[in-house]
This record gives sequence, C-alpha cells and structure tokens, in this order.
Amino acid sequence: RVVLTLAQNLRSMIINDLACKGFAILVVSSELPELLAVSDRIVVMHEGKVSGIVDAKTATESSIMQMAF
Repeated sequence: RVVLTLAQNLRSMIINDLACKGFAILVVSSELPELLAVSDRIVVMHEGKVSGIVDAKTATESSIMQMAF
C-alpha cells in the first residue's frame, strides 16, 4: 500500500485528471512511491544514460533502485 502526503495526493489527482483528458505527462522525481502511484511507465537513468524502462504496474521500488546503480 502506498501512502502519499497531501501535496502528493493533490499532484496525483491533477496528473490523473490531465492524463484522462489525453495529455502526456512527464514526471521527474526521486520519490518512488509517488512515481509508482502516478506512472504507466518509468524510465530509470544513471549518470545521464537510460539504464532501464519498466511498466509501473509490475515495478517495485527495489527493481527501480537496482537499475539506478
């Protein structure tokens, strides 16, 4: 279960509303629980290069962190 702060919940609501209206959303964050809650796909970068792309439905914080280092 993901627990988000009030500000994160508000951001999530705005992001989901825009996505439902057909907008593409790019979120840059190191807050993994928030990314997992609002993303369809997550691109992981390390030292300026893409080190992996994962489906947010199957990704875990651990799997994302493994790609980051």
